[in-house]
Amino acid sequence: MFLLLFVANVLYAQPEKKRLPHKENRFLKDVKSKEITAEFPCNSIATVFLENMLRGVSIRTTNELKVRLVTTVYYQGDPSYTDAEWLQLLHLSIGGNPGNVVIRSNMPGRQATQKTPPSKPGRPAPDTMIANGVAVFDSSGRWVNRKSDIRRNLVLYIPAGANLDIESKYSDISLENDVNELKLRLTNGGCTMMNAKKMTVIGVYSNIYAGNIDKADIEMTSGRYRAKNITALNINSKNSAVELENVRQAKMVSESDQYEIEDAGEIVATKNYGDLRITSLRLLLDLTGVNADVKLRSIDPNVRLIKIDDQYADLRLPVSNLKDYAVGFEGSGSNIYAPFEKPNAPGVPFNITVGAGNTTSFRLKCSNCTLDFK
Repeated sequence: MFLLLFVANVLYAQPEKKRLPHKENRFLKDVKSKEITAEFPCNSIATVFLENMLRGVSIRTTNELKVRLVTTVYYQGDPSYTDAEWLQLLHLSIGGNPGNVVIRSNMPGRQATQKTPPSKPGRPAPDTMIANGVAVFDSSGRWVNRKSDIRRNLVLYIPAGANLDIESKYSDISLENDVNELKLRLTNGGCTMMNAKKMTVIGVYSNIYAGNIDKADIEMTSGRYRAKNITALNINSKNSAVELENVRQAKMVSESDQYEIEDAGEIVATKNYGDLRITSLRLLLDLTGVNADVKLRSIDPNVRLIKIDDQYADLRLPVSNLKDYAVGFEGSGSNIYAPFEKPNAPGVPFNITVGAGNTTSFRLKCSNCTLDFK
């Protein structure tokens, strides 16, 4: 028996594999870098279009009537290319007209049909799209490896009054100053920004962090949207998290989302599944949905209407701050906890008045729900 086990171990034993050196380290000796710039003149209210993939982009405003892009190239040897040749090799371009400036920022290898700079005939094109790190080129301009400890970067300088129209994938966008208007289509990326007069967003698997916005039109799918103060919000979201410090007016279409609002004025919502949590409601809440939990921590005496048509939900509507209010309720299979008297028979519609009853009106329709007025 012992002999058989010994033979089996010898026959099936696998030789230990030797660890090969990391591919990234084979060619990365004496890597040099150079800052590359390009400019395009424009007017003070130009629209700047940016098409971007995989590059992190920082956008800054200036008082100059031009758009300027700045990036860094990494190489070995002495390629001796001009800035224009490097930009073409990096798949970066800027053009358009004074009213509409177009910047394209694609990664090497994204489009196989793109040609290398004509001034260097016979130079091989980049082999592959670089998914991590930055491309490192050899002296003939060929991508030979990547350097993952350095982040790809692009810095854009635009006039302070310009508008932005951005489409970006697999990258992060940073707006370091206030902007007039932003249109953003973001996929698998992030955006951090300051303030804007108008903001239009289509985000998929994206995280967006904003400052103060006068008017926001948002579509979010499987992402996160956070903002400080919004005057007027129109939002359509799904499987997302939305956090707002203050919103004066909001129209929502929401499915399976988590909403957190510190201070809300008027909210009109169609919401199915998920939560709506408001720390302080100031004026109005009108919500229709299914399985949408609503939890208010404080109701201002100036709130004129809370209207909810829901099912299978938990509703927390504390009336401790209110002296005058009226409650109208209908729905079967619900549990109600309240500081006022209500019918003992479950499922019976009721209307009650507390105080003068002419300030805050609750119009509630909720079956199989839990309502907590305490």
